[in-house]
Amino acid sequence: MIRLQCVLNALGKILLIVACSMLIPLIWAIVNFDETVFPFLITMAIYGLTGGLLVGFTSNHYAIRAKEGFLIVTMSWIIVSVIGAMPYYLGDFLPNYVSCFFETMAGFTTTGGTAFKDVEVLPSSLLIWRSLTQWLGGLGVVVLFVAVLSQVDTGGLTMLRAELSGPFHEKISSKVKDSAMILWAIYLVLSLVLIVLLLFGGMSLTDAVCHAFSTISTGGFSTYNNSVAAFDSRYIEWVITVFMFIGGISFPLIYKTIASRSLKIMIKNDEFRVYFFLTLCVAFIIFVDLMIHLDNGVFSTLRTSVFQTVAQLTTTGYAVTDYSVWSPCSYMIMFCLMMVGASYSSTSGSMKIGNYLLAFRSLRAQFFRMLHPRALTDVRINGRVISEKTVMRVLQFASLFYVITFLGAILLSMCGLSFVDAFSGSMAAISNNGVAIGSFGPSGNYADVNSMGMLVLTALMLIGRLEIYTVLIVFVPAFWKK
Repeated sequence: MIRLQCVLNALGKILLIVACSMLIPLIWAIVNFDETVFPFLITMAIYGLTGGLLVGFTSNHYAIRAKEGFLIVTMSWIIVSVIGAMPYYLGDFLPNYVSCFFETMAGFTTTGGTAFKDVEVLPSSLLIWRSLTQWLGGLGVVVLFVAVLSQVDTGGLTMLRAELSGPFHEKISSKVKDSAMILWAIYLVLSLVLIVLLLFGGMSLTDAVCHAFSTISTGGFSTYNNSVAAFDSRYIEWVITVFMFIGGISFPLIYKTIASRSLKIMIKNDEFRVYFFLTLCVAFIIFVDLMIHLDNGVFSTLRTSVFQTVAQLTTTGYAVTDYSVWSPCSYMIMFCLMMVGASYSSTSGSMKIGNYLLAFRSLRAQFFRMLHPRALTDVRINGRVISEKTVMRVLQFASLFYVITFLGAILLSMCGLSFVDAFSGSMAAISNNGVAIGSFGPSGNYADVNSMGMLVLTALMLIGRLEIYTVLIVFVPAFWKK
């Protein structure tokens, strides 16, 4: 039986954490005399009051169990986004509340798709809030909750895995809270280093903070309509490329590499090797194709091909060019990359490389068994045998991913979207990429989608960010029974 008091108490504490984080855009608004001071104060008060009431009138005498962990994760993302939409709504920056909710969910899920036609007219404090939602959602506000509070048991591990999912976890510490604290420490340090590097590149403080938050979280919100292309800086593009790539690496793997002071651990990791070589191969193919069809210079083409490959593969969604004008080959590659994320336990979305790696090795083992029925074959990742149960779970996840994508496309077409926009929009939402093709391409946005379509996209973003199972399990009747 679900102990709702325990769930509501944890939700209250998460809301209080987000309320404290709102001090950053509030200070920005006060310093810059933005008109967003009042909306931020109201939103902060709603977060604080709601969180305070939930904590004050509920019990926290019990440790969080697995079932409650799933419910906390799902509810926290929804409630945090519902309240977080208030600065957009109270400031009358978007036409209706549904668009505001879409924008906030796109932030917290690090999807990056926007309902704004022109982000350059927004006050700097609101730009900071947009990017902050991505930064909080990148590693997961629930992981921050686990790191800050000690009221976790088996549910703490459940919440951590719901945020940083994967069939083969890199263990950091025997204590769940210590693991969460280590992950957030790495995340914070990387963010600060990136801010400093971007400031050296000539960015303003607002631009540097916004792009650092959106880069390390692989979110993709920019302060300019032309995204990173607006800076026209080779230095900035290469710095962002490196940190997008880092954001796509498993954070537990980053920690183990730092702790061992040796790159061997990272190089020996199967998923990282595939991630690294896939990036190189795709970037090289696009580079050659662009040289043949566009020929904008070797170094400029190289930089563009590497940047866009990493941006798409990590589901960041930044752009330094409109790839819809590329040749059909490169354009198709960019679309296919929407269906591939980076590593497990990274900040990227979509179907992780580990899923494809596990599926490939399982298929190879199956072919071998067909040829040699008596042979004993195991599916191994990083030298460890992966159980049949885990393999089946990954294959079922892949099936669900594509089934839900097609269902989402059907629903979007019913909302008036064309075939291309409906399918690419559904894929962009569930993969948490945000940038698709057609009307939702690098130079497009979601401003013209009606309210029903916005709600469908919002639901897809949430399902994709929480890796499907965490959301769907809440709707299983057995979940609510003893």
